[in-house]
This record gives sequence, C-alpha cells and structure tokens, in this order.
Amino acid sequence: MTLGDLGNIGEFISAVAVVVSLIYLAVQVSQNTRMMKVSTHHALNTSYNALHVAYGTDPAVSSLLNRGSADYSQLDRDERLRYALLMRASFGLHSDMFLQFRERLISEEDWASQSRSIARALAPPGARAWWERDAEIYPEHFRQEIVRIIAAQPGDEPVVE
Repeated sequence: MTLGDLGNIGEFISAVAVVVSLIYLAVQVSQNTRMMKVSTHHALNTSYNALHVAYGTDPAVSSLLNRGSADYSQLDRDERLRYALLMRASFGLHSDMFLQFRERLISEEDWASQSRSIARALAPPGARAWWERDAEIYPEHFRQEIVRIIAAQPGDEPVVE
C-alpha cells in the first residue's frame, strides 16, 4: 500500500465521519424542534388555564366579563378599565399564540382552535366594541388576523357564554 493509498483511505474515512456528524446534527435539531414545540404548547396552555381559573373563580370578574361583553358602553369608567385589562390579558395571549403559529411552533390545528375561541370572544357586541377601541395596541399582523377571523364567521347571533 502506497502513501497515496493511505491518503485516499484517510480522506474516505474523513468524508464518512463528516456525513455521520451531519446526520447526528440533523437528528439533534429535529429533536430540539419537537421539544421546543411541546414546550411552547405547554407554556401557552398553562397561561390560558391560569387566566381561565382567575376569570372563573371570582364572581365579580365573571360578572364584569359578561356585562362588558354584552354592552361595553353600559359599564362605568372603572368597570371599562377593568374589562379592558381582562380582555387585554386574554388577547395578549392570543397575540402571543399567533406569533408562535407564524413561527411554526404551534400547529395549524391548534391555531384553528384558537381562532374559534377568538371568534367566540369577539362575537358579543360589547366585546367587539372593546376590540374596535383597543385594537391599535396590538401588532398589525395580529390585527389583520383578527379581521380575517371575524370575516370568516357566519352571520349568526353572538353566543355569550
């Protein structure tokens, strides 16, 4: 075996090692991406659950949400502020989830489910009035998505839960 043959064998082994390293890195990136998606989904669900518990365990908050969603204009000044803050907490999470969707950290199925939740939240006239008043505080891409969600809804009477 000549020195040239040994050099060729060395180059071949190096090339195989590079290919194996690239395959290993691809597997690692794929696993990391899956874990990031699972972690993102879990964090968003945890945030939504905490918000729902906070809304559902305080009768005054539940009452304010129902009254504000039905007719935002009938709330007094302090109630409008509290209602707006409650809605901002919820829509801040919606906006965050939309960003995660755009970055492909959550699935289309999860975003479709969230879109239905947003449509239901904005169906009552008071909630829609709040959105029209406060929409400008959200990023343009999110506002455009809300317009799309609202436009996609049938013309049925709003459902207030």
